[in-house]
Amino acid sequence: MRAIISALLLASATTGAAWAQEKAADPVAAGTTTAKTEKKVCRRMERTGSIMPSRSVCRSAREWAQFDNENRDAAEVAREARSRTAPPGQFD
Repeated sequence: MRAIISALLLASATTGAAWAQEKAADPVAAGTTTAKTEKKVCRRMERTGSIMPSRSVCRSAREWAQFDNENRDAAEVAREARSRTAPPGQFD
């Protein structure tokens, strides 16, 4: 029983130390001046399939660039999947 408890305590201590190290390496989480000086850019986001009004989302320019790249990649994957399953000439 003591061996199990010791193993659990050791695992939680190791995980906690790794988490703290990750937080220290992340300038946004660490609250350094570079994170505070980043200008926020707000966009209106429409809620697809909802009658609720759009909402405003604010992120840094770097975060918006990453968001746009991920959406562009997802759209490309969807287009490729559609072209592989569609009969020839249907979506030309």
